[in-house]
Amino acid sequence: MDRAASTDVHVLLVGPQPTSREILASTLRYGGAHILEATSAAQAVELVGILRPDVIVTDVQMPGQDGFWLLARIRERLNELRGVPIMALAEQGGPHVRQRVMQAGFQAFLIKPIDPHVLCELVTELARGWRSADRGRA
Repeated sequence: MDRAASTDVHVLLVGPQPTSREILASTLRYGGAHILEATSAAQAVELVGILRPDVIVTDVQMPGQDGFWLLARIRERLNELRGVPIMALAEQGGPHVRQRVMQAGFQAFLIKPIDPHVLCELVTELARGWRSADRGRA
């Protein structure tokens, strides 16, 4: 894995399963990313304004508020972060799930188990696009 792939990328990682979060966090940290973890969509909404992440990586299937709820709250409430890329993760899914996720406004979608190289490269690509767009607004 290219250690420089996600260097200096700030990621908010959201998911209810500690083991899954730790695997994803370890993978991204190995790539050089800075990680803040949230155990729920509600907690993520609270943290997103503090962290001001380059990318949000969230499970879409969570008890209570899910990843779709999180996406909607961020897009409607946090003006300065409306464009932050949000990647959806799912335990399973076919074309219908991918279509629902992308139509909802997520910028990327991966099905678990996730290839570590793909995860790091995609997070880096999303962060670069966000940073470029953000600079264009300044």
